[in-house]
Amino acid sequence: GGRIELVNKESEKLFGYVRDELLGRSVEMLIPQRFRPHHPALRGQFMAEPTSRPMGAGRDLFAQTKDGREIPIEIGLNPIHTDEGVLVLASIIDISERKAAEERFRQQTEQIAAASRYKSEFLANMSHELRTPLNSILGYAQILQGDAQIPPKRQNAVSVIRRSGEHLLSLIDGMLDIARIEAGKMRLESGELPLREFLDQIVQMVAPQAAQKGIGFHFIETGRIPQAVHADEKRLRQILINLDR
Repeated sequence: GGRIELVNKESEKLFGYVRDELLGRSVEMLIPQRFRPHHPALRGQFMAEPTSRPMGAGRDLFAQTKDGREIPIEIGLNPIHTDEGVLVLASIIDISERKAAEERFRQQTEQIAAASRYKSEFLANMSHELRTPLNSILGYAQILQGDAQIPPKRQNAVSVIRRSGEHLLSLIDGMLDIARIEAGKMRLESGELPLREFLDQIVQMVAPQAAQKGIGFHFIETGRIPQAVHADEKRLRQILINLDR
């Protein structure tokens, strides 16, 4: 019949009522007003097949305390067969703290997603801003390389400028790869790489920076090295230059 027949101390503590205020009253008094009209039908469905089960699985359930506060709850229902008929033991748990933790987690997840989105947008914009002047530098370096009046020694310096610029351009592209790595879409592009020529280029790019710091930088062979290797040239160059630093 939906009447409260038994109240323990935890019930008094949870709802704010003393035992005498609950005994014999309708259980609907513990349910928020907006849900009360539908609750008798739910009770009827349960009593038609009274078996132990959680009530409202997959739904948000709420109770109402004496002072009118709504609290999120979980309810377990267990029928008890007595000489006076079937009673239902309702086990009620206040899950306010869990819901608050879930909300904090949801907000943090949204903040992380927003930060990741802003970072990707920043990298895309920064890549565009850096690429424009760098393309001009590379264009002038290419023009200088084609100038027959420039002495061979200077041509070598222009080649270093061009290769350094191309490496910087690949680093700019690499900034965008961060988003690809996070998305698990990063791919290595392996190809045949002339190793000696490649290492000489690394030395030519790094040696001027080392000289400015008073450091000698040389490539010395200590054994036989293969003529070529299969590698991602751009990634390998990034690794070696960062090691040199």
